[in-house]
Amino acid sequence: LFITNAVPIMRELTGASEDAAVGVYGLIAVANGLGRLLWGALSDRLGRRLAYGLIYGLQVAVFAAVGGVHALPAVAALFGLVLLCYGGGFGTMPSLTADWFGTRHLGVNYGWILSAWGLAGVAGPIFVAAVKDLTGSYLGALPVMAGVLALAMVLPAVARPPAT
Repeated sequence: LFITNAVPIMRELTGASEDAAVGVYGLIAVANGLGRLLWGALSDRLGRRLAYGLIYGLQVAVFAAVGGVHALPAVAALFGLVLLCYGGGFGTMPSLTADWFGTRHLGVNYGWILSAWGLAGVAGPIFVAAVKDLTGSYLGALPVMAGVLALAMVLPAVARPPAT
């Protein structure tokens, strides 16, 4: 949602020009890369489950709040936090896969996980586009995504590695 439609959502929330929104998004895109390092290191210290719970929980808070924020610096900070978490998934996901399934078939197992991620990467933008087409605004998608992320936040607490 925030990657595919970041600039239009920023503009809708803040009234910023396209050039300003593009520039700000270009700067905060660095958070995606930093998140891979930060969350990967945190998952080594806190455990994968807690790291994922925090990744999802932070995003729940952002998606629930960002619709009421209209200053470009504040919106940029919230988008940056989501990108930090997005990158964090990629910093944590391979390790979780190896922890649960071992390293012998890591490539295949991680490939399946990335396939599921790819499907979500198609479904999310289609959903957001439908909301925009139906309502004329992206904002209606934000609480729905907060709800989906809240459900995802429960998964690390209840999921268990397969029995060996």
